[in-house]
Amino acid sequence: MQIGIEVVALIVTIALAFIGYLATYLNSLAISRRSERLQLVTAQLNELYGPLFVITQTGNALFQALQARAANLGWQFINEDAPLSVEAVSEWQIWVEEVFMPLNEELQQILIHKAHLIREEAMPACLKAFSAHHAGYRALVRKWHDGNFSETTSLVPYPAEVIAYAEQSYGELKREQLRMMAYQMRRNRRRQTHTT
Repeated sequence: MQIGIEVVALIVTIALAFIGYLATYLNSLAISRRSERLQLVTAQLNELYGPLFVITQTGNALFQALQARAANLGWQFINEDAPLSVEAVSEWQIWVEEVFMPLNEELQQILIHKAHLIREEAMPACLKAFSAHHAGYRALVRKWHDGNFSETTSLVPYPAEVIAYAEQSYGELKREQLRMMAYQMRRNRRRQTHTT
């Protein structure tokens, strides 16, 4: 009878040790996954969606200010981009070459080099449209430099959806990052409380 109790005690001890090991392993795995997710979200914010948000917000604010100024000066536009008068076209070219193209070029480089951080499985349509819009302006600026001023806008219009996409994606990722960081801070405080 004594041997049976010792065997049961040994089995219970081994089972408890195994359960403890399994719980520790699963907890470590969950912590590791949360940490990896936080690193990914932080990289997405720092390297792609943060710059995308800032550049699109800046470009949009400048474009709206330019449109307001044009309206105050009485300029007429072919469409929302292209002014009709020679004076307005000259002003438009300066803004395109000196302001919008550098911003768009920076954003294009970010998209090219950080595409692996895009949240979606496929490249969003608004980002594809932005790339095409930017390429169209590159060709247009080259024509201007060659003395051809017959066109004043890209073949592909600026996709306004990219502004909303940047704002929404940045906001969602930022909220997720803050939640994960708050969870990590609470967890660290609890660990510190248990160790002291």
